[in-house]
Amino acid sequence: MTIGVYALLFPNNDNYIGSSVKSCEGRHRDHTRSLRKGCHENQHLQNLFNKYGEPEFHILQECGDPKGMRIKEIIIRIREQSWINAYGIYAINKVPAYPSSMYGKIVSKETRNRMSESRMGRPATMKGKHHTEEAKRKISEASKGRTCSEETRNKMREARKGMELSEEHKRKIGEAGTRRHHSEETKHKISKANRGKHHYTAETKLKILESRKEHIRCKEARKRMHEEARKKWACGMEPLTYTFEII
Repeated sequence: MTIGVYALLFPNNDNYIGSSVKSCEGRHRDHTRSLRKGCHENQHLQNLFNKYGEPEFHILQECGDPKGMRIKEIIIRIREQSWINAYGIYAINKVPAYPSSMYGKIVSKETRNRMSESRMGRPATMKGKHHTEEAKRKISEASKGRTCSEETRNKMREARKGMELSEEHKRKIGEAGTRRHHSEETKHKISKANRGKHHYTAETKLKILESRKEHIRCKEARKRMHEEARKKWACGMEPLTYTFEII
């Protein structure tokens, strides 16, 4: 995973300069995917791909890992722009890298609504399609060991606060759960993964212990009630209805 500036090079010396604050290799895969589908947003780049095939991918400059996402993006965009200037007329980028045409701008709610409406009715990208076993394996390998930071978890937690599900949504979740059954192999894997894990905090364990004690007290009280009722019955008296209080 390289953070920095990259180039897509074509045989006719036309070049596309790009950058990424996360992974240049990931951006290359995104470009290749769009180009193969024939839907890349840069029409010049798409035309070159249609004519010459896949371009060569090169890392032009690694930018390390500056602290702070905003500072990181500004530094990398400035370096990207310097490379675009160096390539001059051979760079086919649509807009300057820095300042970016949308960098620092906030899209209004009205604009977001128009964008949403314009996309309504379009089929999903993967509708009717299925990943190959090889693609599934690659996705699985890429996702292994990936964890969310504490900051991300807090944001997700805050976003879910106050969220209420409709009755229909709850019903669908319930129906989906009732039809789901784990295979014996999956059950074995879950059991093996959970061995030795301590799922409960000390507070939760204390609550469980208290609830069990209360259950035992209720059981003992019911037992005493039935014994007294049997004694009354044995003496020829009608059994009485008892109420009891848990202390």
